[in-house]
Amino acid sequence: MRSKTSFFNKTIFRKNITHFWPIWVLYSIFCIWSMPVYSYFNMRGYDKAGYTASELAYMKIWRAIEGMNWSMNPWLLFIFAIVSGVAVFSYLYNSRSANMIHALPVRREELFVTNYLSGFLFMVVPQLVSFLLTVFVWFGNGITHLEYLLQWLGIVTGETFFAYSLGIFCVMLTGNIVAAPAYFVIFNYLYQGIWNVWNMVRRALIYGFSENAEMVYGAGLVPIVYFKTSVKVTYPEGTTIQLPVIEGMGCLKWYTLAALILGVVAMLMYQKRQMECAGDMIAISWVKPVARWMGAVLCAGLTGGLIQTTFFEEKVLIGEAFHVLLLCWILGGIISFFGIEMVIEKRFMVFHKSLLIQSSGFLVLVVLFLGSMELDIFHLEKKIPDAGDVSDIYVEGSYERYLTEQNQIQDNIALQKKIIESRRTYQQYFKKYYGKEECNYMTLNMTYIMKNGRKQVWSYNLPVDEYYLTKEDSAVRELMERESNPKDYLSYYFTEQYDNIHLQSGSYIDWVDEDCYFQSIEISTEDSEKLVEAFKADIDSGNYRIYPYSVNERMKKTYVNTLTICFTPPKGAHLLQYGMEYGENISDGRTTEYASIILTKECENTIALLKEMGYIDEKHRLMTEEEFDAAFGALDIY
Repeated sequence: MRSKTSFFNKTIFRKNITHFWPIWVLYSIFCIWSMPVYSYFNMRGYDKAGYTASELAYMKIWRAIEGMNWSMNPWLLFIFAIVSGVAVFSYLYNSRSANMIHALPVRREELFVTNYLSGFLFMVVPQLVSFLLTVFVWFGNGITHLEYLLQWLGIVTGETFFAYSLGIFCVMLTGNIVAAPAYFVIFNYLYQGIWNVWNMVRRALIYGFSENAEMVYGAGLVPIVYFKTSVKVTYPEGTTIQLPVIEGMGCLKWYTLAALILGVVAMLMYQKRQMECAGDMIAISWVKPVARWMGAVLCAGLTGGLIQTTFFEEKVLIGEAFHVLLLCWILGGIISFFGIEMVIEKRFMVFHKSLLIQSSGFLVLVVLFLGSMELDIFHLEKKIPDAGDVSDIYVEGSYERYLTEQNQIQDNIALQKKIIESRRTYQQYFKKYYGKEECNYMTLNMTYIMKNGRKQVWSYNLPVDEYYLTKEDSAVRELMERESNPKDYLSYYFTEQYDNIHLQSGSYIDWVDEDCYFQSIEISTEDSEKLVEAFKADIDSGNYRIYPYSVNERMKKTYVNTLTICFTPPKGAHLLQYGMEYGENISDGRTTEYASIILTKECENTIALLKEMGYIDEKHRLMTEEEFDAAFGALDIY
């Protein structure tokens, strides 16, 4: 009579639980501390005075779930996942242990399922226990919003399932106990590495491509980063009566599916695994060439990008980065190609005919890839978005501008096309003057916000000497003319809703004492209102510029004194003066902001009013950048 087929072995399971108890005990301590214990003390440790009963109830919920972000931290989940996976299959990394285990009358499927479940339960059981304890803590404190805890349990269990399955997959790939965690890290960041290499090549060889380009597709292929940014508790700003929200539940179905696939593939790999591979860096023969080629490409790309940006940055400006990049890719790629093979085979003599032929093929592909990018056969540098697909544009030149009107968007696209047409001229300028005192240029960044929510970032270095500022039909001259728009200046300083701001106390103006230290004089709210109107008049006159001058002219016309206006903008206004990297900063309508106005000699109305009000006199005088440099240089600092 045929015996019953089993997929679970109680003896092995008990051995795993008792032998690897430090893993699940440590994780249990963390879960219990971050959920029930943290919630209990957090709900009791705050000042309750001055709040209504309904506000106190909401605040209690807020504080009760603050520990969830700790327990959902993907770093900790992924670390425990790979440690658990390596632990329960640790016998695979020693030939004697592997042969002994597989000599037992136990099927491989039974071994795999038992060990898989053992490590998985190391984490899931503590999560369930923490869930139940937290339920009692919450109910005991009058909180009945059990949906938060159910969502938390679903998230941490789903993340654990994916992380653990990925860890087991990495364990099956190798016979080396050190290699398994290394592969786990590599798989988590492999797509990020590929994307970074692709971006570095585009930045070096595609005119105008910005290194700040976001990951447009496949963000979920970088699991740890994706979980960190997308799965979290979010708290509504400025209110105590709107409950927090747990985000990121939607992505778990795809990660659960990926975990199932990884688990099945790992079991198939285990069924076919040869016991002789214990100690090998890669346990599956057909994976070795894939690792060699992929590793060589990534190492070559990262080496090329690092060397080029560290020592040959000017080559990008003058359009001659190709040869540097090609040399770095060839040297870095070949060294990595053979170096990876040495690590895989654990010996130095790997220079056989087959590998030499493969390395030649690798070099050919490197030349073809970089050559196609240099020649721009895919026309990447001209892939500017259509105006109809653009929602708005952040432009950072002499200052930051926010373009939303369709005619502004069309004009900006036309300007960008003109810059691209002038590429050779600008590169010749930098080839002649870069690194010299007379080299004067600015960086123009354009961030297109598409209607589908995606971004496209372009960056250009433009010469701003007298020739390009005055040349007819020059892109630089056109840019400066566009920047002189009074509405854009006011939007930069006071947001695009500059007519609806509310001035607050706290405005002031800087002055420089005899030791070249900056001091400040506070300006009343009433005087601030008059000064803002005077500054608007200076802007409307058409004479005001922030930084369109050559260096020498700017030093003579721009004051080091800053007029700072304190105000509250309307809700939803864009805070442009914080810089393009913070271009999406939006006012909440309550927070006080500060506009730091750069004063120039063209601010005639503002300066006259400051003198009339007594904020500027013989002691508190305005000082140009040129005068400040001279005064500072005359000081006997030492």
